Amino acid sequence: MNSPFAVIYQAIQARITAQVPALANFIDLDYGQLEARERPAVTFPGVLIDFPEWDFSDLSNLAQEGDGYITIKLFTNPYSSSEAHTPTTFLQDAISILDLEYDLNIALHGWSPADGIAPMGRVKAGSDNRRPGMKVRILRYSCNFQDYSAQRTRTLIPGSSAPPDIEMDL
Repeated sequence: MNSPFAVIYQAIQARITAQVPALANFIDLDYGQLEARERPAVTFPGVLIDFPEWDFSDLSNLAQEGDGYITIKLFTNPYSSSEAHTPTTFLQDAISILDLEYDLNIALHGWSPADGIAPMGRVKAGSDNRRPGMKVRILRYSCNFQDYSAQRTRTLIPGSSAPPDIEMDL
């Protein structure tokens, strides 16, 4: 993979699989799987990864620095209640997503997905409770990298008609 986003995605997927095995059964790019009106085609608990907002600034010679966010949606389907009178064993099942979020953040916060990619830093956490029977926690991490993929190699062509101090794009 050459895309920085593909490198980051695969590194996060491998990191979650190794560090938070309870989430290893379903880690995917976010294509809107949780938006389905019927039961979403996912395995619970699971994680969806997205790169929703990135700003790029020019460095030089077509190199750019990208600064943006990685969104991690952690979802589960608690079948138990979390209200105050729930028996402890059922309560623990209902709030297990909070421990999964804790473990997920330990695995990702301050960790660098690859050489040349800054460590991820958690900047926001929240909930998305739009559908009964599913709990979703959304974690947002900041990250940045420098992208040299569009740089052109400039070479002086011997014997060209260009003056000696002018380089030509190849």
